[in-house]
Amino acid sequence: MLRPITRLQVQTEPLKRGEKPHRWYDPTPIRRVDRLHVDETGATGELSGTKMLDAHHAAHPRTRHRGPASGLCIGFTSHYQAMREMFGNHITDGVAGENVLVDVSDRVTLDRLDGAALRTSDGAVIPLVEVYVAEPCVEFSRFALGVQPGGGGPSMREPLQQLRAGMRGFLALVAHPVTLQPGAQLLLH
Repeated sequence: MLRPITRLQVQTEPLKRGEKPHRWYDPTPIRRVDRLHVDETGATGELSGTKMLDAHHAAHPRTRHRGPASGLCIGFTSHYQAMREMFGNHITDGVAGENVLVDVSDRVTLDRLDGAALRTSDGAVIPLVEVYVAEPCVEFSRFALGVQPGGGGPSMREPLQQLRAGMRGFLALVAHPVTLQPGAQLLLH
């Protein structure tokens, strides 16, 4: 099943701010881009000819690169709808910071991404060779709940559980470097 990619974006800076245990989630460094180039070093966005490294790119000056799982982050519109129903309207599409947002009407689980591939606007098909669940962080969970940094305690367990199993998104590696732009799609089961 081919599903349209509706948003391409990068995190120009890390989204977790401050020092533990008083860190907070700040989505303001998320930038929507016209083109997204992904290779083994991470994602680079382009907007009106200006290139921007994603904070997980190996060459970013404050990189959050963690090896293979830093390649590409994929989220789904249906997951955002579910998160809005759970946490409120401040959970806007793309606020979790994924690179690619795909329009789907149902829940996407890890097994549906087995054999998934990106289809570029010119028809090239690039397989996803490894896909991992993007586990939710405490900072994003606090953001979702509207809890102040350092707060939460036992009340954090439920939102962390609700955001697991891919609700927060998936991390993927691509078989070959790829450039995505409007018209790109995700092939999934």
